[in-house]
Amino acid sequence: MHVLGHTDVIRDGSSLDPAASDLKRLRSWTEAERHCQSLGGHLASVHSWKESRFLETLTVGSPLTWIGGNDGGWPELTKDRSWSWTDGSGFNYHEWDEGEPNNYNGVREPCIQMNAGDQHRWNDDVCEKNCASVCSRNH
Repeated sequence: MHVLGHTDVIRDGSSLDPAASDLKRLRSWTEAERHCQSLGGHLASVHSWKESRFLETLTVGSPLTWIGGNDGGWPELTKDRSWSWTDGSGFNYHEWDEGEPNNYNGVREPCIQMNAGDQHRWNDDVCEKNCASVCSRNH
């Protein structure tokens, strides 16, 4: 992920545009993904500890922030759901907060937020909640 306006190369072939990272405008997960697509990208995917730390620094002080993970619409209310990234890349890394993903109170929570809890980990939540978001795009 090469970050536009920054020199740190994190993952080849993908860039994160801070201007496209809408940390003040709150959107549902679906609206955020559509916004990212209008910019030629997707909600950010995370494939390493280094990428996760970078996104954390980019969103410091922000509330819960949507990233591009979702469980593909599977109705099962289990911890072993089939997670994927909207950019089609492999779901090969995760940073779930303790006890997550959990479909809290039996409510289906198919979308992923970062910055959850004291450790700024990931939380599954209902996609309709309005949160900040981070976009990335391939170049």
